[in-house]
Amino acid sequence: MKGATAGHLRSFAREVTRVLGIPKACAKIIEVVALQGRKLTFSEISARARMSERSLRSHLGVLVRKGIVLREVAITSTRRLAYCYHIAPLGDIARLVRNELSSRMERLRRLACEVARGGRQRHAIAHEEGGGTDCGPARLASRPLFT
Repeated sequence: MKGATAGHLRSFAREVTRVLGIPKACAKIIEVVALQGRKLTFSEISARARMSERSLRSHLGVLVRKGIVLREVAITSTRRLAYCYHIAPLGDIARLVRNELSSRMERLRRLACEVARGGRQRHAIAHEEGGGTDCGPARLASRPLFT
């Protein structure tokens, strides 16, 4: 994958890290691992990403916990255990992003509902008015969040 595809992959990696709220340096790791199209050792990733060992360990940990980079145990030629890393299928990564965005939208809806209820309660106390609160998605979408 070279040229235009590499540019698209770079944009994809940056967007994933931005949406998921993970460090920007993780985008470089995603790009390096995805471009190789095979399993890479820690030292191979370190050489290609040009990142300190400490920083790489930290960022790889984040990516593995999120499920973006997958880690497998391998046996080296000297019969020692080592980890190999490869990128998760891009569809799975896109699903992670979609789930995160969906979760954030739901939190925003709940918060907007709480704000709407709080404003109405203050208004009701001030004007001695009662009544139910409709905080459904259609109702919230039709109201401005801040007035």
